[in-house]
Amino acid sequence: MSREQWLAFTPRDTVAVRDGRPFRAGVDFVAESVPPWPSTIAGAVRAAYGDREPQAVRGPVLAKFTDTGEWNLHFPMPADVVRFPGGRAYLLRPDPELAGIITDLGEGLLAPARKGKVEPAEGWIPASALTTYLHAKVSPGGFDLRKELRPYRQGADPLVPERRVGLARTRARTAREGYFYQSVHLRPRENWAFLACCDLPSDAEEPLWRPRNVAQLGGGSRLADVTEADGVDWPKPPAAFPGGRVLAYLATPALWRDGWRPPLPQGAELVGAAVPAPRPVASSSPRTARERRTKLLDTVSLRWAVPAGAVYLLRFEDLSRAAEWAGRQHARPWGPPAAERLDTAGFGVVLIGTWKEPHS
Repeated sequence: MSREQWLAFTPRDTVAVRDGRPFRAGVDFVAESVPPWPSTIAGAVRAAYGDREPQAVRGPVLAKFTDTGEWNLHFPMPADVVRFPGGRAYLLRPDPELAGIITDLGEGLLAPARKGKVEPAEGWIPASALTTYLHAKVSPGGFDLRKELRPYRQGADPLVPERRVGLARTRARTAREGYFYQSVHLRPRENWAFLACCDLPSDAEEPLWRPRNVAQLGGGSRLADVTEADGVDWPKPPAAFPGGRVLAYLATPALWRDGWRPPLPQGAELVGAAVPAPRPVASSSPRTARERRTKLLDTVSLRWAVPAGAVYLLRFEDLSRAAEWAGRQHARPWGPPAAERLDTAGFGVVLIGTWKEPHS
Protein backbone atom coordinates (compact mmCIF):
# COMPACT_ATOMS: atom_id res chain seq x y z
CA MET A 1 0.00 0.00 0.00
CA SER A 2 1.09 3.55 -0.64
CA ARG A 3 -0.11 7.11 -0.40
CA GLU A 4 0.33 9.86 -2.96
CA GLN A 5 2.27 13.03 -2.33
CA TRP A 6 2.86 15.61 -5.05
CA LEU A 7 6.07 17.66 -5.00
CA ALA A 8 6.64 20.89 -6.97
CA PHE A 9 10.12 21.71 -8.26
CA THR A 10 10.50 25.40 -9.17
CA PRO A 11 13.86 25.99 -10.90
CA ARG A 12 15.90 28.91 -9.63
CA ASP A 13 17.64 29.24 -12.99
CA THR A 14 17.40 27.63 -16.40
CA VAL A 15 16.97 23.88 -16.76
CA ALA A 16 19.74 22.02 -18.58
CA VAL A 17 18.78 18.45 -19.51
CA ARG A 18 20.55 16.94 -22.51
CA ASP A 19 18.49 15.23 -25.19
CA GLY A 20 20.68 12.14 -25.07
CA ARG A 21 22.64 12.45 -28.29
CA PRO A 22 26.46 12.49 -28.16
CA PHE A 23 27.98 15.96 -28.19
CA ARG A 24 31.60 16.96 -28.65
CA ALA A 25 32.61 20.60 -28.42
CA GLY A 26 34.71 21.60 -31.41
CA VAL A 27 32.92 19.11 -33.67
CA ASP A 28 29.29 19.86 -32.85
CA PHE A 29 28.25 23.42 -32.21
CA VAL A 30 24.84 23.28 -30.51
CA ALA A 31 23.87 21.14 -27.52
CA GLU A 32 20.08 20.90 -27.25
CA SER A 33 18.16 20.72 -24.00
CA VAL A 34 14.78 19.10 -23.38
CA PRO A 35 12.28 19.23 -20.52
CA PRO A 36 13.33 17.02 -17.60
CA TRP A 37 12.94 13.30 -18.23
CA PRO A 38 11.13 11.08 -15.71
CA SER A 39 14.56 9.83 -14.57
CA THR A 40 15.61 13.47 -14.01
CA ILE A 41 12.67 14.23 -11.77
CA ALA A 42 13.02 10.88 -9.99
CA GLY A 43 16.60 11.79 -9.09
CA ALA A 44 15.45 15.18 -7.83
CA VAL A 45 12.74 13.52 -5.73
CA ARG A 46 15.26 11.17 -4.18
CA ALA A 47 17.54 14.10 -3.33
CA ALA A 48 14.61 16.03 -1.85
CA TYR A 49 13.82 13.10 0.44
CA GLY A 50 17.39 12.85 1.73
CA ASP A 51 18.47 9.97 -0.52
CA ARG A 52 15.30 7.99 0.26
CA GLU A 53 13.48 6.48 -2.69
CA PRO A 54 9.66 6.45 -2.85
CA GLN A 55 8.02 3.28 -4.09
CA ALA A 56 7.51 5.06 -7.42
CA VAL A 57 7.62 8.50 -9.00
CA ARG A 58 5.17 9.54 -11.73
CA GLY A 59 6.10 12.63 -13.65
CA PRO A 60 7.20 15.23 -14.40
CA VAL A 61 4.04 17.18 -15.16
CA LEU A 62 4.27 20.86 -16.05
CA ALA A 63 2.04 23.03 -13.85
CA LYS A 64 1.23 26.68 -13.18
CA PHE A 65 0.60 28.13 -9.73
CA THR A 66 -2.57 30.18 -10.08
CA ASP A 67 -3.74 33.34 -8.32
CA THR A 68 -6.12 31.20 -6.26
CA GLY A 69 -3.23 29.29 -4.71
CA GLU A 70 -3.73 26.09 -6.70
CA TRP A 71 -1.57 24.12 -9.12
CA ASN A 72 -3.04 23.79 -12.62
CA LEU A 73 -1.55 20.79 -14.41
CA HIS A 74 -0.75 21.10 -18.13
CA PHE A 75 -0.09 18.33 -20.65
CA PRO A 76 1.28 18.13 -24.21
CA MET A 77 -1.31 18.37 -26.96
CA PRO A 78 -2.53 14.84 -27.88
CA ALA A 79 -0.75 13.68 -31.02
CA ASP A 80 -3.99 12.74 -32.77
CA VAL A 81 -5.11 16.39 -32.85
CA VAL A 82 -4.43 17.86 -36.30
CA ARG A 83 -5.60 20.99 -38.09
CA PHE A 84 -5.79 22.47 -41.53
CA PRO A 85 -3.66 25.62 -41.85
CA GLY A 86 -5.74 28.46 -40.46
CA GLY A 87 -8.79 26.22 -40.08
CA ARG A 88 -10.57 23.89 -37.70
CA ALA A 89 -8.99 21.02 -35.82
CA TYR A 90 -9.82 17.32 -36.22
CA LEU A 91 -9.04 14.06 -34.47
CA LEU A 92 -7.27 11.27 -36.34
CA ARG A 93 -9.54 8.23 -36.30
CA PRO A 94 -9.71 4.88 -38.17
CA ASP A 95 -11.17 5.56 -41.61
CA PRO A 96 -13.39 2.80 -43.07
CA GLU A 97 -12.82 4.23 -46.56
CA LEU A 98 -9.18 3.20 -46.30
CA ALA A 99 -9.99 -0.47 -45.72
CA GLY A 100 -7.83 -2.70 -47.84
CA ILE A 101 -4.71 -0.62 -47.30
CA ILE A 102 -2.36 -2.80 -45.30
CA THR A 103 -0.03 -1.33 -42.68
CA ASP A 104 1.82 -2.81 -39.72
CA LEU A 105 -1.40 -2.22 -37.77
CA GLY A 106 -3.50 -4.22 -40.22
CA GLU A 107 -6.23 -2.81 -42.45
CA GLY A 108 -7.23 0.83 -42.25
CA LEU A 109 -5.37 3.98 -41.34
CA LEU A 110 -5.90 6.97 -39.09
CA ALA A 111 -7.27 9.93 -40.99
CA PRO A 112 -9.11 13.20 -40.25
CA ALA A 113 -12.79 13.36 -41.01
CA ARG A 114 -12.08 15.83 -43.83
CA LYS A 115 -9.52 15.03 -46.50
CA GLY A 116 -6.59 17.32 -47.18
CA LYS A 117 -3.15 18.23 -45.92
CA VAL A 118 -3.07 18.71 -42.18
CA GLU A 119 -0.44 19.66 -39.62
CA PRO A 120 -0.13 18.52 -36.00
CA ALA A 121 -1.48 20.88 -33.39
CA GLU A 122 1.10 21.73 -30.75
CA GLY A 123 1.21 23.33 -27.35
CA TRP A 124 0.23 22.63 -23.77
CA ILE A 125 -3.36 22.19 -22.64
CA PRO A 126 -4.78 22.43 -19.09
CA ALA A 127 -5.96 19.37 -17.19
CA SER A 128 -9.62 20.40 -17.56
CA ALA A 129 -9.31 20.46 -21.36
CA LEU A 130 -7.53 17.10 -21.38
CA THR A 131 -10.37 15.68 -19.27
CA THR A 132 -12.84 16.85 -21.92
CA TYR A 133 -10.72 15.13 -24.57
CA LEU A 134 -10.42 11.88 -22.57
CA HIS A 135 -14.20 11.77 -22.13
CA ALA A 136 -14.64 11.97 -25.95
CA LYS A 137 -16.53 15.26 -25.68
CA VAL A 138 -14.46 16.72 -28.53
CA SER A 139 -16.00 16.06 -31.96
CA PRO A 140 -13.70 14.04 -34.24
CA GLY A 141 -15.37 15.72 -37.22
CA GLY A 142 -14.05 19.19 -36.48
CA PHE A 143 -13.88 21.66 -33.59
CA ASP A 144 -12.51 25.03 -32.57
CA LEU A 145 -9.08 24.30 -31.12
CA ARG A 146 -8.89 27.52 -29.10
CA LYS A 147 -12.26 27.05 -27.44
CA GLU A 148 -12.21 23.27 -26.93
CA LEU A 149 -8.66 22.45 -25.85
CA ARG A 150 -7.35 25.98 -25.14
CA PRO A 151 -3.66 25.46 -25.90
CA TYR A 152 -1.09 28.06 -25.00
CA ARG A 153 -0.72 30.17 -28.09
CA GLN A 154 2.48 29.85 -30.09
CA GLY A 155 5.18 32.18 -28.82
CA ALA A 156 3.97 31.94 -25.23
CA ASP A 157 5.37 28.51 -24.41
CA PRO A 158 5.73 27.95 -20.64
CA LEU A 159 9.35 26.84 -21.28
CA VAL A 160 11.40 29.60 -22.91
CA PRO A 161 14.60 28.52 -24.73
CA GLU A 162 17.77 30.46 -23.92
CA ARG A 163 21.05 30.09 -25.79
CA ARG A 164 24.28 30.00 -23.81
CA VAL A 165 27.88 30.02 -25.06
CA GLY A 166 30.24 27.47 -23.55
CA LEU A 167 33.90 26.58 -23.80
CA ALA A 168 35.19 23.04 -23.53
CA ARG A 169 37.80 22.33 -20.87
CA THR A 170 40.73 19.98 -20.58
CA ARG A 171 41.07 17.36 -17.86
CA ALA A 172 43.04 19.97 -15.93
CA ARG A 173 39.93 22.16 -16.18
CA THR A 174 41.61 24.75 -18.35
CA ALA A 175 40.02 26.19 -21.50
CA ARG A 176 40.54 24.33 -24.78
CA GLU A 177 41.35 26.88 -27.44
CA GLY A 178 38.85 27.04 -30.30
CA TYR A 179 36.28 24.75 -28.67
CA PHE A 180 33.35 27.14 -28.36
CA TYR A 181 29.83 25.76 -28.54
CA GLN A 182 26.25 26.82 -27.90
CA SER A 183 23.85 25.12 -25.52
CA VAL A 184 20.12 25.68 -25.40
CA HIS A 185 18.64 25.87 -21.91
CA LEU A 186 14.97 26.07 -20.91
CA ARG A 187 13.66 28.70 -18.52
CA PRO A 188 10.16 28.17 -17.08
CA ARG A 189 8.04 31.30 -17.05
CA GLU A 190 7.05 32.84 -13.76
CA ASN A 191 4.86 30.63 -11.53
CA TRP A 192 5.55 27.50 -13.62
CA ALA A 193 7.10 24.39 -12.12
CA PHE A 194 7.62 20.66 -12.66
CA LEU A 195 5.44 18.43 -10.47
CA ALA A 196 6.01 14.82 -9.51
CA CYS A 197 3.50 12.40 -8.02
CA CYS A 198 5.31 10.26 -5.42
CA ASP A 199 4.04 6.94 -4.09
CA LEU A 200 5.19 6.91 -0.47
CA PRO A 201 4.86 3.95 1.91
CA SER A 202 1.49 4.20 3.63
CA ASP A 203 3.09 3.59 7.05
CA ALA A 204 5.95 6.05 6.46
CA GLU A 205 6.63 8.35 9.39
CA GLU A 206 5.86 11.95 8.49
CA PRO A 207 9.18 13.56 9.63
CA LEU A 208 11.22 11.06 7.58
CA TRP A 209 9.33 11.93 4.40
CA ARG A 210 9.32 15.69 4.74
CA PRO A 211 11.16 17.01 1.67
CA ARG A 212 14.09 19.36 1.78
CA ASN A 213 13.52 22.89 0.60
CA VAL A 214 16.06 22.68 -2.24
CA ALA A 215 17.21 19.90 -4.59
CA GLN A 216 19.34 19.66 -7.71
CA LEU A 217 17.36 19.44 -10.94
CA GLY A 218 19.08 18.61 -14.22
CA GLY A 219 22.70 19.28 -15.13
CA GLY A 220 25.12 22.02 -14.20
CA SER A 221 24.35 21.70 -10.46
CA ARG A 222 21.28 23.88 -10.96
CA LEU A 223 18.86 24.01 -8.06
CA ALA A 224 15.10 24.03 -7.67
CA ASP A 225 12.93 25.01 -4.72
CA VAL A 226 10.89 22.07 -3.45
CA THR A 227 7.41 22.35 -1.92
CA GLU A 228 4.63 19.89 -1.19
CA ALA A 229 1.75 20.46 -3.63
CA ASP A 230 -1.52 19.54 -1.94
CA GLY A 231 -4.88 19.21 -3.66
CA VAL A 232 -3.38 18.06 -6.98
CA ASP A 233 -4.87 15.15 -8.89
CA TRP A 234 -4.70 13.56 -12.33
CA PRO A 235 -7.47 14.18 -14.89
CA LYS A 236 -10.36 11.78 -14.27
CA PRO A 237 -11.09 8.89 -16.67
CA PRO A 238 -14.55 8.34 -18.17
CA ALA A 239 -17.01 6.06 -16.40
CA ALA A 240 -17.87 3.97 -19.47
CA PHE A 241 -16.20 2.72 -22.64
CA PRO A 242 -18.87 2.23 -25.33
CA GLY A 243 -18.05 -0.53 -27.77
CA GLY A 244 -14.98 -1.45 -25.72
CA ARG A 245 -13.16 1.59 -27.11
CA VAL A 246 -10.31 2.68 -24.83
CA LEU A 247 -7.91 5.55 -25.51
CA ALA A 248 -4.50 5.63 -23.84
CA TYR A 249 -2.70 8.99 -23.71
CA LEU A 250 0.97 9.12 -22.72
CA ALA A 251 1.43 11.68 -19.96
CA THR A 252 5.17 10.94 -19.70
CA PRO A 253 7.63 9.53 -22.27
CA ALA A 254 7.64 5.74 -22.59
CA LEU A 255 10.45 3.25 -23.08
CA TRP A 256 9.04 -0.09 -24.20
CA ARG A 257 10.74 -3.29 -25.30
CA ASP A 258 9.08 -3.18 -28.72
CA GLY A 259 9.86 0.44 -29.52
CA TRP A 260 6.71 2.48 -30.20
CA ARG A 261 4.40 -0.51 -29.64
CA PRO A 262 3.06 -0.84 -26.09
CA PRO A 263 2.35 -4.21 -24.47
CA LEU A 264 -1.32 -4.87 -25.27
CA PRO A 265 -3.67 -6.12 -22.55
CA GLN A 266 -5.39 -9.43 -23.07
CA GLY A 267 -8.51 -9.20 -25.18
CA ALA A 268 -7.59 -5.87 -26.79
CA GLU A 269 -6.52 -4.97 -30.31
CA LEU A 270 -4.57 -1.89 -31.34
CA VAL A 271 -6.82 -0.07 -33.80
CA GLY A 272 -4.66 3.00 -34.35
CA ALA A 273 -1.83 5.07 -32.94
CA ALA A 274 -0.66 8.66 -33.29
CA VAL A 275 3.00 8.73 -32.30
CA PRO A 276 5.34 11.73 -32.72
CA ALA A 277 8.96 11.28 -33.74
CA PRO A 278 11.00 9.37 -31.13
CA ARG A 279 13.32 11.27 -28.81
CA PRO A 280 16.75 10.06 -27.62
CA VAL A 281 17.00 9.79 -23.87
CA ALA A 282 20.16 9.13 -21.91
CA SER A 283 20.22 8.05 -18.29
CA SER A 284 23.02 7.38 -15.84
CA SER A 285 23.27 6.32 -12.23
CA PRO A 286 25.70 7.82 -9.71
CA ARG A 287 24.88 4.94 -7.36
CA THR A 288 25.76 2.33 -10.00
CA ALA A 289 28.98 4.18 -10.77
CA ARG A 290 29.96 4.09 -7.09
CA GLU A 291 29.09 0.41 -6.76
CA ARG A 292 31.09 -0.49 -9.86
CA ARG A 293 33.86 1.93 -8.94
CA THR A 294 33.75 3.39 -12.40
CA LYS A 295 33.12 6.75 -14.04
CA LEU A 296 29.61 8.10 -14.28
CA LEU A 297 29.90 8.22 -18.08
CA ASP A 298 30.43 4.45 -18.10
CA THR A 299 26.90 3.93 -16.73
CA VAL A 300 25.16 6.01 -19.39
CA SER A 301 22.54 4.19 -21.48
CA LEU A 302 20.93 5.68 -24.58
CA ARG A 303 17.44 4.69 -25.71
CA TRP A 304 14.73 6.05 -27.98
CA ALA A 305 11.61 7.19 -26.15
CA VAL A 306 8.02 7.53 -27.30
CA PRO A 307 7.26 11.19 -26.50
CA ALA A 308 4.56 12.33 -24.12
CA GLY A 309 1.38 13.14 -26.02
CA ALA A 310 1.33 9.90 -28.03
CA VAL A 311 -2.14 8.38 -28.34
CA TYR A 312 -3.17 4.72 -28.69
CA LEU A 313 -6.67 3.58 -29.67
CA LEU A 314 -7.67 0.16 -28.33
CA ARG A 315 -10.79 -1.93 -28.79
CA PHE A 316 -11.73 -4.63 -26.27
CA GLU A 317 -14.00 -7.54 -27.09
CA ASP A 318 -15.37 -7.57 -23.53
CA LEU A 319 -16.71 -4.28 -22.11
CA SER A 320 -16.19 -5.37 -18.53
CA ARG A 321 -12.57 -6.24 -19.27
CA ALA A 322 -12.11 -2.81 -20.85
CA ALA A 323 -13.44 -1.08 -17.74
CA GLU A 324 -11.34 -3.27 -15.44
CA TRP A 325 -8.10 -2.60 -17.32
CA ALA A 326 -8.84 1.11 -17.65
CA GLY A 327 -9.48 1.50 -13.93
CA ARG A 328 -6.29 -0.33 -13.05
CA GLN A 329 -4.09 1.40 -15.63
CA HIS A 330 -5.15 5.04 -15.34
CA ALA A 331 -2.31 7.34 -14.18
CA ARG A 332 0.02 4.36 -13.88
CA PRO A 333 3.02 3.20 -15.95
CA TRP A 334 2.07 0.98 -18.88
CA GLY A 335 4.57 -1.83 -18.72
CA PRO A 336 6.68 -3.79 -18.74
CA PRO A 337 9.34 -1.20 -19.60
CA ALA A 338 12.47 -1.69 -21.69
CA ALA A 339 14.61 -2.06 -18.59
CA GLU A 340 14.20 -2.53 -14.86
CA ARG A 341 13.15 0.47 -12.74
CA LEU A 342 12.16 2.65 -15.69
CA ASP A 343 8.50 2.40 -14.69
CA THR A 344 9.12 3.32 -11.05
CA ALA A 345 11.13 6.31 -12.31
CA GLY A 346 8.03 7.59 -14.10
CA PHE A 347 8.34 6.45 -17.71
CA GLY A 348 5.19 5.39 -19.58
CA VAL A 349 2.47 6.88 -17.36
CA VAL A 350 -0.83 6.80 -19.29
CA LEU A 351 -4.14 8.56 -18.81
CA ILE A 352 -7.17 6.58 -19.95
CA GLY A 353 -10.05 7.86 -22.03
CA THR A 354 -12.46 6.66 -24.67
CA TRP A 355 -12.90 7.49 -28.36
CA LYS A 356 -15.68 7.78 -30.91
CA GLU A 357 -15.98 6.18 -34.32
CA PRO A 358 -15.36 8.43 -37.34
CA HIS A 359 -18.16 10.80 -38.38
CA SER A 360 -19.98 10.16 -35.10
